[in-house]
Amino acid sequence: MNSHDKVEAARPTSARPGGLIFVGLVAVSIWLAWQIGLQPFVQRLPPVVALRVAPQSAELLGKAAEEEWSRDNYDAAERLAEQSVRRAPFSVRAVRVLGLAKARSGDGDSGEQLVTLAGNWSLRDDPAHAWLMVEGLKRGNYATGFAHADALLRRRGDLQKDLFPVLTKAAIAEPAALRQLGVLIAASPPWRRSYLAGVLGTPEGMGLSATLAVALRRSAHPFQDVELTELYVNLDNSGQAGIMRSVRDTLEPQASGKVFDGGFESGRTLGPLGWTIHSAPGVTVEVVRDDDGPRGAVLHVIYDGYSGGTFVDQTLLLPQGRYVFTGLTSVERAGETPVLGWELICVGSSEPLASVRPTSDLPGKWVRFSAAVTVPSGCERQRLVLKGDLGDRRQTIIHKFDDLSVTPRG
Repeated sequence: MNSHDKVEAARPTSARPGGLIFVGLVAVSIWLAWQIGLQPFVQRLPPVVALRVAPQSAELLGKAAEEEWSRDNYDAAERLAEQSVRRAPFSVRAVRVLGLAKARSGDGDSGEQLVTLAGNWSLRDDPAHAWLMVEGLKRGNYATGFAHADALLRRRGDLQKDLFPVLTKAAIAEPAALRQLGVLIAASPPWRRSYLAGVLGTPEGMGLSATLAVALRRSAHPFQDVELTELYVNLDNSGQAGIMRSVRDTLEPQASGKVFDGGFESGRTLGPLGWTIHSAPGVTVEVVRDDDGPRGAVLHVIYDGYSGGTFVDQTLLLPQGRYVFTGLTSVERAGETPVLGWELICVGSSEPLASVRPTSDLPGKWVRFSAAVTVPSGCERQRLVLKGDLGDRRQTIIHKFDDLSVTPRG
């Protein structure tokens, strides 16, 4: 063994170059294990306490800033937020708290820019979007305010009960807010159906919904039949015939003052303004294809001639004037006396404006029937109903109806 080898053998392992590397790796491993084991423990601590264990953590600094802000310790919150941002400039929580602090101290522009950054970086930062929504509405910047309300509503369904009234009140009070609400609804957000259904709970809300229905008629997402049905049902139940007529005349001017789907071909339902078929004992009413004739879809009625009741009805919005109600019927099986009849009744009155019991001596042949109608002043809504008379005994009566209409007469 030469002298160099003897020196190396006598040198402690930790003093050798390879030994130093080994010792360093062991130390790093121990430190990493400590940090990994420390994290779950730190995460369970209150942020301010956790900072004493990991004072350099940008995340903990941001959490501590948020906690101090919630306790109204604004100076401490701003100081902690600044420290967090210096270590992690893209910390959403810290940037938001810093922005709130700037705005509170009077630097509104810088504060809004910082909170906006936080909201843009994370759609999940609810406090940022809530603050920006409120600030936008306070300043009359409805595009900004409603956009952040949309961000909250898309993610937090539980906020609907709090935010929907805010949108409604703003839209009722300010035309600019109404226009912006129309922009949001026209985009068909996932909360649209819930909003449109909920807004119908008050007369003001019904008026707002009617305005939106008209405003969105040429948009990419106009009101669907289910939304119109909910609107018409509520307007009908509250006696708002004038608003119903205005919406109907604007959306479907060709249907104004007419029987809706008198040919039973559309398959659409529009609440009271469409056909409502009622279930009743002793009667079967359905829209079917007339396979035995040229009529297409028809109303098919099988009645036992005994039970009585209203089988079909539709609300009409005829202005005051003189009309004629007409239709076609095919009697497959007639009773001893006519017991099926159509009536046009002014809503709120028991006296029919017109009544007709169609019959025919030609089984299976389509024949036309008609009745004169005069709508008096003050009769804003009418109901067209198909009724069955109470009979003394049961018998099978089968009728088909088609091509129902009400038209002005001279």
